Amino acid sequence: MFIKHATGYEWKRRKNSDIFNVNEDLIQSGDYFAVTRMDGLDQIIEWGTGSHSGHSVIALRIDGELYITESQDGWYWPKHGIQRNLYRDWVKYANNAGFNVVWLPLRKELRDKFNETAAVEFFKSVEGLPYGYHNFLFSWLDTPD
Repeated sequence: MFIKHATGYEWKRRKNSDIFNVNEDLIQSGDYFAVTRMDGLDQIIEWGTGSHSGHSVIALRIDGELYITESQDGWYWPKHGIQRNLYRDWVKYANNAGFNVVWLPLRKELRDKFNETAAVEFFKSVEGLPYGYHNFLFSWLDTPD
């Protein structure tokens, strides 16, 4: 109700939306997953950022394995901070947490530009750091208007 009132967007239940499970062979490095958990916090994030999601993750293939990389600090998650989880484990965590997940594969022209090696190197350089929500919140609160 808050989102509809504040932004005009109305969430609608989809059929067969209880389980998220996409074949990992279809997912490539750089693919984006938009996540929303109907917990109130994500709705504040949606309102503050103008997005229709409260959490963002990216798929990366590292050493031949598919990982979901993210910065996560939810009490319902097994790890905190900037992290990677094997895709098959992440799907279990996401379903258990009640995530609404949308998989958005990169378009071919963007996939062709995506530098997987640089993305993996960057991720490894920040893996394990704290979540960083202080910076995130100030990025949309601390504005001239």
